[in-house]
Amino acid sequence: MKRLVTAAVITVLSWTGATAFEGRYAIKGSSTGGAHPYSGQALVRRNGDVFNVLWETTAGRYLGTGILTGSVLSIVFRDQAGAGPPGVAALSIANNRIGSGRWSTFGTNATGTEDWTLQPAP
Repeated sequence: MKRLVTAAVITVLSWTGATAFEGRYAIKGSSTGGAHPYSGQALVRRNGDVFNVLWETTAGRYLGTGILTGSVLSIVFRDQAGAGPPGVAALSIANNRIGSGRWSTFGTNATGTEDWTLQPAP
C-alpha cells in the first residue's frame, strides 16, 4: 500500500510540474516584421491534452489551441472575430514558465515575437 501511495504522489507531482506554466501572463510583442509593438495579457489553461490560450492585447483579442512537445508550446490561433488569417506561435517553456517565442500568420513571410511574464495569482 505504501508503494502504491508513493507512486500516486510521484505521478501527481510529475503531472503538476508539466502544466505549472498555466496561468495569466503579461505579454509584450512585435508584429510580423517588427513594425508595430503591442502589449497585453494572455491566459493559458489546460484542457485534456491541449492548452487553451486567450490573448487580450492592444492589437486585438485572439483565441488559440496549443500542444506541448518537450519544452515548446505550439499554438494555432486566430482573432476572436475570425476576420483575419489564422496563425501559429512557438513559445519556449523554461522553469515551468512560458518565456518567449515567435509567431506568424498564414500567407506572410515574416515572424513576430513575444515575451511572456507570469503574473502572480489573484
